[in-house]
Amino acid sequence: MPQLLRAAGLNTAAAYRAVEGITNSTIAATQAAVKEANVEAYHLIYLVAIAFGVVAIAASASVADIKPEQRSKEVAARLENDKVSAPEVKH
Repeated sequence: MPQLLRAAGLNTAAAYRAVEGITNSTIAATQAAVKEANVEAYHLIYLVAIAFGVVAIAASASVADIKPEQRSKEVAARLENDKVSAPEVKH
């Protein structure tokens, strides 16, 4: 059994041939089980990724635009609560 599990982890023809006493029907059943396990595992991952994508789109849609007067060549965007410092006076 441990040999079969290692072969299933690799899921290659050479790995299955290395298992003593294995039959073609056992190989086919193991390959089908590996495929089904991958489908189930990635199903949850994709659902979580979709949920994060929806949240990201909703968050980006709720952000207000930056007004042109808040932008300058020195600062990409000045936030509402940023304090504007007085220009330095050179003596």
